[in-house]
This record gives sequence, structure tokens and C-alpha cells, in this order.
Amino acid sequence: MSQSPSMTSEQIVQLSLRHTLFDWQAQSALKPIAVARAKGCEFFTPEGKRYLDFNSQLWSVNIGHGDPRVVRAIAEQAEKLAYISPFMATEVRARLGEKLAGSSPATWTRCSSPSAGPRPTRTRCGWRER
Repeated sequence: MSQSPSMTSEQIVQLSLRHTLFDWQAQSALKPIAVARAKGCEFFTPEGKRYLDFNSQLWSVNIGHGDPRVVRAIAEQAEKLAYISPFMATEVRARLGEKLAGSSPATWTRCSSPSAGPRPTRTRCGWRER
């Protein structure tokens, strides 16, 4: 992957403001930061300005950006199955549910894993009789 950006921060921001909507924001007051890449606890603009990511990009990368273990796991899973409807059952889903239920209080036996944004990292477990 090339380190040189094809667009400047200003170009990215202007095109994004013109054609996309931003969550949790008053659209008329937006001043987004253009981000080209991230590593560890930092992210960078196309021009290389560095920011410390105190937000962990909305709680989804607490381990840090670009951790080789996570990158490898994503690549391995994408080779098998990049996405499937949340109405389907997969081995990964079955094993994660079992692991979460096994490490939860005795009355928690089922878990819900939402399918988008940071929500999958905040998996919910429900109370059921064991």
C-alpha cells in the first residue's frame, strides 16, 4: 500500500461534506479531520499530521490500530467469509457465544452480537435459565 495520499486533507473533507452524512453531528457545524492511516494509539492525516487517538475510534480498537494479531485474524476470516447476514449461524459466532456465556454469571447463557459499527465490541448477554 502506498504511503502517499492521492487526495489532500482539504479535498477529502470537502468531498465528504458534499456527499456523506456524519453520525452524531449537526451537519451544518461539521469540521471533520481527514484521516489517511493509523498505527497503535495514533492516527495521521494525509499530510502526516499525527493525533493521539484518545477515543479508540469509538471503542472498536482498544488494542490499538494495526495490531498484527488483529490484522492477521481479519485477513484469515475474510478469506473464509467476509460477511454474512446476522440471521445466519457460523462457527465463529457459535464459539464466541459459548465463550462469552461461559465467562458470564451463571444465569447468562445467551449473547447478542450486533452487526455494525462499534456495537459488536459491546456484545450483550441475556439472562436465561441454565
